[in-house]
Amino acid sequence: MRKDTYNCHFIGNKRNPKIILVHGMGFYWKKCFENIIEKLKDKYFMIIPELPGHRNEEDKKAKIAIMNIVSGIEAVLRKKKVDSVDLAYGISFGATIVTELCDRQIIHVSMLVLDGAQFVNMGWKCKISAFVMTLQFKRILSKKYMNSYVKKQLGYENKDEIKILSKMMNDKIGLKTLYQSAYECYKYNILKKKLVCPVVFLYGEAEVFAIQSKEILRKRVKGQFFSKEFSGMGHAEVLSQYPNQISKILIEYMQGQKS
Repeated sequence: MRKDTYNCHFIGNKRNPKIILVHGMGFYWKKCFENIIEKLKDKYFMIIPELPGHRNEEDKKAKIAIMNIVSGIEAVLRKKKVDSVDLAYGISFGATIVTELCDRQIIHVSMLVLDGAQFVNMGWKCKISAFVMTLQFKRILSKKYMNSYVKKQLGYENKDEIKILSKMMNDKIGLKTLYQSAYECYKYNILKKKLVCPVVFLYGEAEVFAIQSKEILRKRVKGQFFSKEFSGMGHAEVLSQYPNQISKILIEYMQGQKS
């Protein structure tokens, strides 16, 4: 992956247990994980990729492809002499990224935590759905609400999705980056994957696709499978509004691996 479209942040002591955090489509790494970084930096070594096209200054030439992103993460970690991580957490599109990272096992992943993952096969609707979601995210950036159908899908009925999403989004994200990210997420085929490590699936009670994805994912997990439903929550709402809950979950599972 080209240096000018990719960056990876390393925070904490490399001798500590290692956690990788991957942000979602249209999100900015620091806005997503600032609270978690503050809570975990003294005990854990955190690895936070900044996805192509999601930098502070939008890179118009960035090409979003899951395989390229994962290969780039692997290359950076190998260069840093990191051949394993204790836990990989991904939110939304980031959940797809860490799933692929775990499946490949070039970098060994001991535990996977997926938050609001989308593994429903969209079939011929992939491009249409990606286009629709791109426009809806651009509406958020313009301080406009999503249409009612998308609000319901994401679990934002009777909620302020502008407040939820804008807190994590990159204000300078481009249409091309949004579309490519959504399309890569929607066409990802989890049915071809096999996850051998323990997997934790987090989702909001109101997330339509995440709830459907739960059972699809469970069949691909060969190790232990855990799930946690956030009552009344929509997509990425817990990370946005209650990040301490995510920090607590990550710490609990990290400590569980040691015991």
